[in-house]
Amino acid sequence: MVKRRERTPNTQDIEKFASAAEPLVETQKTSKQKYKRLTFSLTEREDSLIEELSLKPRTFRCSRSKVVTAAVAHLATLSDDEIVSLLEKTQKD
Repeated sequence: MVKRRERTPNTQDIEKFASAAEPLVETQKTSKQKYKRLTFSLTEREDSLIEELSLKPRTFRCSRSKVVTAAVAHLATLSDDEIVSLLEKTQKD
């Protein structure tokens, strides 16, 4: 039977190995923006859709607030007619 070899950790090798690793997650930068807490009503379906959308990213954490922020930012890129059309659809639901 072969005896297990004793290994002595080499601090220099450990540091070299650890410093070569790429970080998996970027650290969040602190924002200087002031946020306003709002309350509004959603249906169960809309609530679960926001939750599902927040889970889509795999490389970073996305909050429900960020999903709403992204949706508002996307709406802002649409023409007035497109926005009115979308808002009319939500009135019918």
